[in-house]
Amino acid sequence: MKIPFVESHNFFFDFFEKNQIPAFYSKIDGVPKSFFTEADPSKKTKNKVHIVNCVPPHVLDDGDSIDPTYGFFSKSYRMGFAMDLTNHDSASAYLSDRFAKKTFKNLRQDRQRLERDHNIRIVTYFGNIDRALCTELLNTLKKYVESRFEGRTHKHTALSRWDFYAETTYENICAKRASLFVVYNNNDPIAISLSYHYKNIFNATITSFDQAYFRYSLGKLMFVWQLEWCYENGYGLLDTGWGNLDYKIKFCNAVYYYNTHVFYQKKSLFKKILAYTISWLLHKKHHLITLRGKKIQDLESAYEGLWLKPERFKY
Repeated sequence: MKIPFVESHNFFFDFFEKNQIPAFYSKIDGVPKSFFTEADPSKKTKNKVHIVNCVPPHVLDDGDSIDPTYGFFSKSYRMGFAMDLTNHDSASAYLSDRFAKKTFKNLRQDRQRLERDHNIRIVTYFGNIDRALCTELLNTLKKYVESRFEGRTHKHTALSRWDFYAETTYENICAKRASLFVVYNNNDPIAISLSYHYKNIFNATITSFDQAYFRYSLGKLMFVWQLEWCYENGYGLLDTGWGNLDYKIKFCNAVYYYNTHVFYQKKSLFKKILAYTISWLLHKKHHLITLRGKKIQDLESAYEGLWLKPERFKY
């Protein structure tokens, strides 16, 4: 339900997918000025309270510059999961350190079985791709995502944004802002991942595969192949975003909190009170969701030693 006087934005989508910064931030260390081009005036309507979700700490700190006409309240409750690659010199070293010997052996065996049973080749489209092929691969990726979520009560969030991906992916790949990572069996794509790139950060955004190949653990193998690519190309962080899927958590050696900023015009006491109330309610809503899912725990202790050091990836 849309709340009067309130508008929502997603920092992650704007930054990584559009190379834009929501209009409430005036400067972020290391981020090009081109990201701060004047946005649609409706994005900065001053008679509204603006919720900016999914602000990653390895891009923006609360200390970065905010438009001086705005105040804001900040809450941290949504978790992100990533692979910090800076402490290992290869994917093999990372994986052997992350997994027990048996699990690491199983990964190798899944890969060997796939390559034994099928004629597998892997192609990363990054910097160049035929436009028609790009469209064909995106259509296939969408089909795989829809098949995976068929019969479920909720849908993949990417499906509501698919027109955007269809319109922008070709240009983003050519500009090296995005990539399509494709696993082929002969000439048939059986697994596809759309990712976004920023400096030494690799964002694995949408990944899906042909369910006929489920027994080969393609979701896990995609992480293995992407890790190898990241090490070969000098990336420091493979960010898997939000969503605490078990297999994803097992791969990730770093966790972090996204910030949620709720902006209000400083001159309006009503908007300040409204912004504070919204910020508080969002935090409580998340608390109730985790309570209902019986996931309340001391996260600081649960992920001790795994908290990401954002300064490694800020420029």
